[in-house]
Amino acid sequence: MGRALLFLVAGSFVIFGMLQLGVSGRQSSMNEINVGYVLDAQARNIANSALESALNRLMTDDTWRAGPQQPFRYQYGDEYADVQVVDASMQGVTLPPNVIEIRSKGVSGDRQASAVARIEVEDSLPTIESTMGIFTNNLTVNISGSSFLIDGNDNAAVPGGALPGIAVNSQAAYDEFMKLNSSQLDKIQGPGGGTSIVLNTEMDADALETFIAQAVANADAVYDDHTASGANSLGSVEDPQIIVVNGTLDIRNATGAGIIIVREGGILDARGNLDNYQGLIIIQGTAGMSRGNIHIRGAMLFGGANPAIEIDIDFRGNVNILYDSSVLNQLSASMPETAGKKQRVVGIYD
Repeated sequence: MGRALLFLVAGSFVIFGMLQLGVSGRQSSMNEINVGYVLDAQARNIANSALESALNRLMTDDTWRAGPQQPFRYQYGDEYADVQVVDASMQGVTLPPNVIEIRSKGVSGDRQASAVARIEVEDSLPTIESTMGIFTNNLTVNISGSSFLIDGNDNAAVPGGALPGIAVNSQAAYDEFMKLNSSQLDKIQGPGGGTSIVLNTEMDADALETFIAQAVANADAVYDDHTASGANSLGSVEDPQIIVVNGTLDIRNATGAGIIIVREGGILDARGNLDNYQGLIIIQGTAGMSRGNIHIRGAMLFGGANPAIEIDIDFRGNVNILYDSSVLNQLSASMPETAGKKQRVVGIYD
């Protein structure tokens, strides 16, 4: 009886020990699972925190990039996130041309988590639908001779698609251009050969006015009257300028880059050379290019939301206005420092 009881007690200890080991093993397993959950959650938090930091940085500097070979690291104590900021200009990246993608990888212990956001950058320039865009039905055109060229073919080093030489938003403006003689009409070129003048009543004059208001508010210089003379007196490729003139802009052997806006009733008076201007010129008054060599790469827009705004185009010099997508793209990229490019988040993904 005593020996049997001893065996029974000993067996109970063995079974209890086995149960205890099983519970302890399960507890260890549960602890490991819980630690894993915590690390996974922390890695996700780190990835999302870095993503938010990168978004905030891009809102003030959308030129910032960090490629796959050199990601930017956000450090959070012993934990961190590596962030890539990429766009279509980078080798091996397939994205729409106006989209920036942020790729964040958070690391906590031996766990990793990813978060991705896409930002759509709205074009900071008004829509360019032709080399010269006309937004008025009150237009006077005076072109003397045929020593001029308005070219809608892309003159960039790596050309894109061609645009019409001239696009107008009213029948009256179209009829005014069609009064030119055949040799003059031949100098207005675009896709498909032949005279390139189109009537497009869908051109958005309100968007042009919105852009003008934004550019005026962020202008580098605003003048009543101004004389520009000398190299880079109207900005440079390295430092493009937004110049607004309410009265007369007198150009005498000047060069420049950026945006020129001549307000309603004002005059662009180019009686000397403007033989290298790269950018966008907006005229809400008179464009007088009556002497010298005028060479503009980019685009010109005339008029605004008021359909009766009086626009006078007087080309009597050696005038060349060439569409150049690379000039406009470079100008658009420089706009955050001047007129504020708009951005919006279009998606956040795990």
